[in-house]
Amino acid sequence: MNRFYFFLIAISICFSSISQPDLFIKSVATIPLLTHTESGQIPIELNVDYFNVIKEVNPCDLELSLPFLNNESIDLELEAFSAYTHNFQLIRSTHNGKIYDSYQPDIQSYKITSSDGWSGSISFMKNFLIGVLKKDGQVYEIKYISDGLYVLFNVNESVSVSNFSCQTTNENMLIGNSESESMSINGGGGCVELAIEIDYYTFSAFDDNCYDAVEWALALLAGVSEVYDSELSSQLDSPLSLQARYINVWEIEDNYEPLNDCGDMLDEMPNYWTNPPFEDIYAEVDLVHLFSRKYANGGIAFVGALCQGLWNGAYGFGVTTGLNTTLTYDYPDNTPYSYNLSYLGHEIGHNFGSNHTHNCGWAADASIGFPGGAIDACSDVEGSCASPDTPPNEVWQQSSGTIMSYCDLGSVGITLEFHSVVESQALIPGIQLATSGSGCVDICDDIETSCESSIYGCTDPIAENYNLEANIDDNSCAYIYGCTSVSADNYNPNATMDDGSCICSGSITLYLETDYYSSEVEWELLNDDGSIIDFGGDYPNAGCLGEPCVNATYCLSEGCYEFNIYDSWGDGISSDNTGGNDPNFYVLSIDGDYLVEMNDPDFGEESLNPFCIVICDADIDEDNVCDEDEIYGCTDLNYFEYDNLATEDDGSCLTLIVEGCTDVIACNFNSDSNLDDGTCEYPESGFDCDGTCLSDIDSNGICDLLGCMNIDACNYDDTANIDDDSCEYPPDNFDCNGNCLIDIDCSGVCGGTLELDDCGVCAGDNTSCLGCTDFIACNYDNTAIIDDGTCQYPLLDFDCDGNCIVDVDCAGICGGLTIYDECGICGGSGPEEFFDCDGNCLSDIDLDGICDQIDNCFEDYNPSQMDNDNDGYGDECSCQYIEIIGDLVVEAGTYHVYTLSMNIDNMASWQVDGGDIVWSSATDPSIGVQWLEIGEGIVSITQYYGVGESCVIEFNVTVIPSSINLSENMNNRKTIILTTDLVGRDSNNNQYIFYIYDDGSVEKVYQINK
Repeated sequence: MNRFYFFLIAISICFSSISQPDLFIKSVATIPLLTHTESGQIPIELNVDYFNVIKEVNPCDLELSLPFLNNESIDLELEAFSAYTHNFQLIRSTHNGKIYDSYQPDIQSYKITSSDGWSGSISFMKNFLIGVLKKDGQVYEIKYISDGLYVLFNVNESVSVSNFSCQTTNENMLIGNSESESMSINGGGGCVELAIEIDYYTFSAFDDNCYDAVEWALALLAGVSEVYDSELSSQLDSPLSLQARYINVWEIEDNYEPLNDCGDMLDEMPNYWTNPPFEDIYAEVDLVHLFSRKYANGGIAFVGALCQGLWNGAYGFGVTTGLNTTLTYDYPDNTPYSYNLSYLGHEIGHNFGSNHTHNCGWAADASIGFPGGAIDACSDVEGSCASPDTPPNEVWQQSSGTIMSYCDLGSVGITLEFHSVVESQALIPGIQLATSGSGCVDICDDIETSCESSIYGCTDPIAENYNLEANIDDNSCAYIYGCTSVSADNYNPNATMDDGSCICSGSITLYLETDYYSSEVEWELLNDDGSIIDFGGDYPNAGCLGEPCVNATYCLSEGCYEFNIYDSWGDGISSDNTGGNDPNFYVLSIDGDYLVEMNDPDFGEESLNPFCIVICDADIDEDNVCDEDEIYGCTDLNYFEYDNLATEDDGSCLTLIVEGCTDVIACNFNSDSNLDDGTCEYPESGFDCDGTCLSDIDSNGICDLLGCMNIDACNYDDTANIDDDSCEYPPDNFDCNGNCLIDIDCSGVCGGTLELDDCGVCAGDNTSCLGCTDFIACNYDNTAIIDDGTCQYPLLDFDCDGNCIVDVDCAGICGGLTIYDECGICGGSGPEEFFDCDGNCLSDIDLDGICDQIDNCFEDYNPSQMDNDNDGYGDECSCQYIEIIGDLVVEAGTYHVYTLSMNIDNMASWQVDGGDIVWSSATDPSIGVQWLEIGEGIVSITQYYGVGESCVIEFNVTVIPSSINLSENMNNRKTIILTTDLVGRDSNNNQYIFYIYDDGSVEKVYQINK
């Protein structure tokens, strides 16, 4: 396969549109019929790129234009919200016990806001989205079909029939309805935190993938949360949201497996959640709900069950079965996602405090003409009341059945809304009670999104209109088109988008075909500074499977390069086993000339092949030298005029070079030669070229040979026979070769007297090598030989640069020992005993803010810690130690006051045996008793404390016969001797007083000030 490379090409996609992209466009594709008629649905196609952008950016708000029925379109504004808390925890119940998984959900949910009456939610799942749209009592759904194709359809025209039923009855009520119990509580709103339980039967439907099960459950909760928000938040002080704090997935067979009725499942839930290990989790959430796909007779929930976890109550639960686990088109089961929301919203509505709409307990509401009793009759009324008509036939009814109704079972249809009576008489009071009363519902945490608000624009940095502040690309990017390859002839440095127009005069073809053992071969293409342009290797054997390992074209600029090949075996590509290939390598120019050519396939371990690319405007003579670069001159090496720089001969070669001996005194002198070649020959000294002696002074027949005849002379000539006084002798202390025959001093003087000092300095004074000689000192001098005592050393635990070389403690002290305590405070002493690092109690069972270890009533709410009797046990959970003070012996018919030794905080009640309590005080712990029966009397006080606890303190009194003669008492006038108030004190006017007479009788009188 031939590949063509242009380097430094920017790759991108250009969109012609400059407006914000549409998430969906209308499609003409054929889709399955999900409604009774084709007019109830339309096919729409997802913009997958925009979908992925939203998933990646996670904006906090969006604006969408959506194709709709009847060739209409709707504009929607979306706002991000979360169906799970910031500290969400997944629990996996496995064969190995509970696994607390750190999984973070992928789902991104948006609610429709301020969109011309539209509401609803759209959740972006991992690879698709699911949406519900609501307006004017109608419900529409967006569901994935396949390959980016979706369907938008009217839920109330769905061919899928709802068969859900609810088993909740009055027996499941924990609080009264509006008629039997009136609540007046303001406020409300916040985050209702749920623990969701997914049974094993449902988990198995997700191919045992618990993460898919979690995403499904959160998609359902997101839809339900939006319904509660859009229906109720405007009537509360703050928005209402349902969020998953925990999800427990049963990955092993659970106790729900053999149960086939939702009521039995509901009864089983407390067995799990009010006992370890779930009871602590139960205490942290406001509701627990079981999500199940099993058809177990619908759903059931306790009515008014919010906040049961605070006291480990047995009723904070709900069950919804028969849920569809598929959020996409899945023939033949195409239960609308909206049905799941209706089912779950229905059961959670019970938990909030609502009965069914066909319950007879609803109070009248004159504002809508509702007379009270049942709201609709989509099912037999619950209780004794007249049965109304079905929606929309009564003036107080909506066009379709509401969430707490059974209207989805008939032809009435449903809408994901609550009836106004249900809202005002049940749901709103329920959430307000949970917020203001129990205090279990708190404000939701902020969700994490990528922005304060979405900013649309061009997000491609190479585009001309790149918007640095934009976080969502709107396909408006504009580019300058042209050739972006710097090596191309028509390179455009201003271009930001390559248009494929590059023209490359420096194009080369690089080819490599190996023997069978391709895996041994690697190659690289380098530029002139050694930088790698491209490389290859790690090929499969069999000669790259019968293909050339490399057959590629590159656009290169003018210059020099290397094509290098390496063989790890060391035999090049010369194996006899060729694998059917023809081993070869080469580099061709754009003209087809070989720039590199294989000479020997057995190149050993490497073949280094430099080559150069020359790009010419013209080269008429095709000598690979551009015409504009030609240098004219003599190009013939055989002529004296030869110019080694010349590339083009200009006819200037004139003088032919003739080599030979050019010395006229030589015996072989050649007069025709013009370039001496070093071949000249000369006669022996004293002779001519013919061998004739030139001198014989003494005529002895011996040719005279002049020279130095002293053997000690440097130029002694042993052939001389006549001394010519030419002898030469060396200087003193040297031989004839200039070698010193005695010692040379440090300055290089032969026979000199200078010496090196201890520092190695010639004629020095030993001062040039002074310094610190300790190599561990900071000022160690590696040139110093003599230590002068100047060494300097670092401080302990530091190096010479002042850097700490040991551990630095948390206080920043090098070598220090200060450490962080368990709260992360440097040098701290840890949390206060019984508290965590945030100042929260490690254990506070009664949630009164007093830690159990120091709480004098750790199971009873008593933030005041009152302990009037100082017995170490709080008054809230103990019987206060007190004494009853009064007369021990009394006469029958007499009046006596009994009081306590001290005030008590516990609720208490007095009781008297043998007499009557004639008064008791609301402010003082006293009573007045008139004794009637002779014998043993008892004054007792019962204290009530804790949960159902009480104690009794008794005071025994002896009642003796009266000493007053009754007849005498009747005949004598009574004289008032004292007036008192309720506690026996002297009385003023305008209050209750007691007249106590001398005969022992008592009269209660209200005295008016005069």
